[in-house]
Amino acid sequence: SRFGMDTAGVEALLAGCRERLLKARRKRPAPLTDDKVLTDWNGLMIAAFARAGSVFGRKEWTAAAERAARFIDQKLRDKKGALLHRYRGGEAAIPAFLDDFAFFAWGLAELGEALGKAEYFQSSARLIDRLLSDFADDGGGFFFHDGGDKNLFLRKKDAYDGVIPSGNGVALDVLLRLSASAGRKDFLAHARRLGAAFSERAARYPLSHVHLISVSPLL
Repeated sequence: SRFGMDTAGVEALLAGCRERLLKARRKRPAPLTDDKVLTDWNGLMIAAFARAGSVFGRKEWTAAAERAARFIDQKLRDKKGALLHRYRGGEAAIPAFLDDFAFFAWGLAELGEALGKAEYFQSSARLIDRLLSDFADDGGGFFFHDGGDKNLFLRKKDAYDGVIPSGNGVALDVLLRLSASAGRKDFLAHARRLGAAFSERAARYPLSHVHLISVSPLL
């Protein structure tokens, strides 16, 4: 009303403005795009899509989770079959970290529950077995990397949540799930040691260890 224009006129004007702006923008260098595929972040997505697909009866969501899981298994492996961290431009690289193993194992466990397929539980258990063999600390819990890089003089081990849940918190969750769903009773003992390793810190800073605390009552 201020400019004496009807709705259609305003929309047409704005459409023309956007087109002119876009034409001018195309003359400038485009911003860089982060197009890498990360195993850990996709593991979180797989877990979310699998559970949401099951809860809401959305088969297309569980199908998307399965496609992502197949991609990781097919593309994010080295020649020996070991899990890798990053894929981009047809190249997979960087040995997987704790979060890659834990989050992908979580996604596979969620797929197993959503679809009732034992092979997903078994694949998840194999990832946890690798964590136990290469990442486990004698005092309980898992280091962030496997220690293969001798240039790193310190192996970090923590369980606090940031913008994503901690690898140790998720690993505890998966250990507890698989102790029943995959029939791996040995995982329960490892879960208890992991929980004990971080119990003091979680008690002092509960809001920083939400994922760990949320599954601890199952110990």
